[in-house]
Amino acid sequence: DAFRLTPCLTGGQRDARGGSGKVRDALPASTRFGILALVDPMDASSNEEMFRQVNSWIAGAVAELGNGRLKEARELFLKVVEAAPAFADAYYNLGVICDLQKNPEEAIRYYAQALKYNPRHAECLTNLGAAHSNAGRFAIAIPFLNRAVQSNPQLLQPRLNLGITYRHMEQ
Repeated sequence: DAFRLTPCLTGGQRDARGGSGKVRDALPASTRFGILALVDPMDASSNEEMFRQVNSWIAGAVAELGNGRLKEARELFLKVVEAAPAFADAYYNLGVICDLQKNPEEAIRYYAQALKYNPRHAECLTNLGAAHSNAGRFAIAIPFLNRAVQSNPQLLQPRLNLGITYRHMEQ
C-alpha cells in the first residue's frame, strides 16, 4: 500500500501531529483566519462567538483524534463543517479518520471536498492519490500525486507514493 500522512490543521502547510503520533500545534493562527473568513463580516460579535465555538470543536476533535477516539473526533469535525462549510482542513481530517476506519471510498469523498476549497492542499492531494493507488486506480492516483509535488516540492510523501504507485503499475 501507498503511505499516508497524519491529520493536518494548518491550511495544508504542515502536519498537526509529530512523529510520536501526539498532536501538537493543534490550533495555528491560520485556523482563525480560515474560520473568520466564513462568517458574516458585518456582525463582529457573531464572528467572535462563531470563532470560539468552532475553535472549541477543532481543539476537541484534535484531542480526540490524538487519543485514538475516531468516532468522537469525527462527530466534532462534522460540527465544524456544518458551521464553517468551506474549511478545507476539517474535510481533510474527516478523510483521514475514514482512512483510519478502513473506509477508503468515504475518505476519497472527503478529500475531494477539501480540495474543492483548497485545491493546492498538498497533504490532501497526497492522501487522495494514495487512496486511489491502494484501490488499484493507478492512472487516477498519479495526477493527484504529481499535483501534491507541485503544491509543495519539499514534501517527501507524494514522491514516495509516486514511486510505490509506479512500482505497482509494473507488476
